[in-house]
Amino acid sequence: MNRKDLPEANATCETCGHRYRVCKTCAQMRSRGIDSWRIHCDCVECYHIYILTHTEQEKITKEEFDFVMSLELPEGREPTREVQKKLDGIEHYLAEQDKDQKEI
Repeated sequence: MNRKDLPEANATCETCGHRYRVCKTCAQMRSRGIDSWRIHCDCVECYHIYILTHTEQEKITKEEFDFVMSLELPEGREPTREVQKKLDGIEHYLAEQDKDQKEI
């Protein structure tokens, strides 16, 4: 298949801002209350970041954060400014928690 024959992008990744195509099946599932990761993100790595940034900080462990931060987004993409700000906030929160644990 030629690139120009590919269907037009109809969604934007909520993590990196990349335009991508969401298939009709994912859209139909969402209308039935089933939320596919492809509705939010263009790749699994972005979806891991999406989940992390939509989780309450108190429930995130250092190991989870480190795992997600070790993932490389495809094609050298980067999280959007808003998402990076949330990640920085989580990192700061975890550093403060670690600091408080050491003081006890």
